[in-house]
Amino acid sequence: MTSTAPQTTPEPQAQPAPGWPTVTPFDPHAATPAQRLAVGQRLADAFAHTHPDDPALLPETEAVGLTHQLPTERTAHYAVWNGEHALAWGSLSYDLEQNTHMAHLRLTVHPTARRQGLGRAVMTQLLTHADKLERGTLTFGTSSRSPAGEAFATALGAQPALPMRQSRLDLTTLDHDLLSRWQARPDGDPFRLHLWQRVPDEYLTRVADMMMVMNTAPRGDLEQHDWTITPDMIRSWETMIEEANETRHMLAVEDTRTGRLDAYSEVFWMPERATLVYQGATAVRPSARGQGLGKWVKAAMLDHVLHACPGARWIQTNNANENAPNARHQRRTRLHAVQQLHGVAAEAGVTPSLMLCGCACGGPPHPPAPYPRGAGGAYVALGKSCFWCGGLVMGGDVSGFDAILPPPRKARALRARRPVVVCGRWLGNLQGSADRL
Repeated sequence: MTSTAPQTTPEPQAQPAPGWPTVTPFDPHAATPAQRLAVGQRLADAFAHTHPDDPALLPETEAVGLTHQLPTERTAHYAVWNGEHALAWGSLSYDLEQNTHMAHLRLTVHPTARRQGLGRAVMTQLLTHADKLERGTLTFGTSSRSPAGEAFATALGAQPALPMRQSRLDLTTLDHDLLSRWQARPDGDPFRLHLWQRVPDEYLTRVADMMMVMNTAPRGDLEQHDWTITPDMIRSWETMIEEANETRHMLAVEDTRTGRLDAYSEVFWMPERATLVYQGATAVRPSARGQGLGKWVKAAMLDHVLHACPGARWIQTNNANENAPNARHQRRTRLHAVQQLHGVAAEAGVTPSLMLCGCACGGPPHPPAPYPRGAGGAYVALGKSCFWCGGLVMGGDVSGFDAILPPPRKARALRARRPVVVCGRWLGNLQGSADRL
């Protein structure tokens, strides 16, 4: 795929002072717009480095996303600066009320600043912070598009846990006869299809209940409790999506006999990155499966995207390899794999390792939008937390590597009362191996 996005301007080569790099806390809410934009540029440049043929992320949009979180969520940020440029950045995100044993890590180092210890220095701060919070399960992700990041996680003790696959569907190759067959419903069918961008008030509670079906998605070896979704969380996510100039299209299937929502699917799209549409969650309530509802919403969504997302060429999705139903649907709709992810766990009492899982992570199973925006990820996670939890990608198709990461030698070992699993968002770019960061 040829990118039509503007090229980013290379940052000057890093020249940090000798010795251990200076890592400083970074508060997006208190920072100046220029400082937030510098970190947004760091994230956009990292994405351009690993996805050169994709539409570029917008630094301004990434900067806005740094401030996004639910009232019950907190994020600690750390950065290494060279003047006004952010050479390295990392974050530790967690929820104060749900899965309080977990936190999600993100880390990125500019390509020109590697092999100078910046990544290890930032990671040390993140792990120390997690230790103080007594977060014994950390999520993190790597991608086959950034093999150095996977090598870094492996060198730190990561072990495969939950492989995932990222796939793309070329919209010009759609089998329209197949889509028509999937949308055919029997006479007297009690199910009704709804299309929303913003959930109507009268359906808000029912949508929250439907979204929690994502708790049935594969989790691999990740020790994670079910996430609870509330109407307020949905409204917060919708606000964040609007602030990022994204559009979410949701299709939901209602059983008119009971008023219950039994299936849904959603995609995310933004005109500035028009060629890519990101598939978020797709779920069917267990008691309603076997009636063709999943095929119905998938096919109806593809038809809708063709006219609602001008310029769209590809739909990108992420899924756990063990998610057999989604794998079958993807083969039939001609999705092809473009990337892989992974994950890991550590035994209690040992130094925690980083588990890079592509499918289950530390946030509710429903994302406001794939993270990073345009990176395709469901992250599936419930909630805006999904931005940080990044791993619960239900209905996604990302293939990856998850692992558990032991803290660097200078960092205190995390207290682990239970097996430590670090699963991850494939978008958490660790751009460098252990000796390079």
